[in-house]
Amino acid sequence: MLNKKFNHICSIAALTLVPSCGYQIVHSDMFKDVSFYVPKITNRTEYIGLEAELNQKVREKLHEILGSSTSGIANSNYKLALIITAGGRSGRVWSQQGGASLGLTRISINYSLSNSEGKEIKAETINRKQDFLSIVGENTSTAFQEAIADIAEQIVIEIAETIQQEENV
Repeated sequence: MLNKKFNHICSIAALTLVPSCGYQIVHSDMFKDVSFYVPKITNRTEYIGLEAELNQKVREKLHEILGSSTSGIANSNYKLALIITAGGRSGRVWSQQGGASLGLTRISINYSLSNSEGKEIKAETINRKQDFLSIVGENTSTAFQEAIADIAEQIVIEIAETIQQEENV
């Protein structure tokens, strides 16, 4: 009897705590009728190819997380403009006996979401730092790829929340 009451109390406590974490569940078919136009990404850094990686990851996440598609500007519900504004790397070597070689990449990406009328409904900057350890085969390129994948996922989750809020108003 006491065990049943304890389980019931734990269930109620768990249900009251879940919404407070700040995350919402997004179903992969919630936005199946929504299409995005993603124009050419601007890369203002010296690291060539970051824009291609970001383009690929954002499109993958739009489909994977939201179930939405990309299309031309005339057929889209939203425009998602992206600019890689900054990027850099640094490194350190420790120990006279070979030690560890540790590096750090930094990247900043601005994004802007506009509706079909061209009204900007969200604009943000996301910054990331990503460590890499060269003695295990990591390098600047792999660190940038990991950071871009994280940022792409964050962008898609944030725009999903923005679209939900706009449509519920």
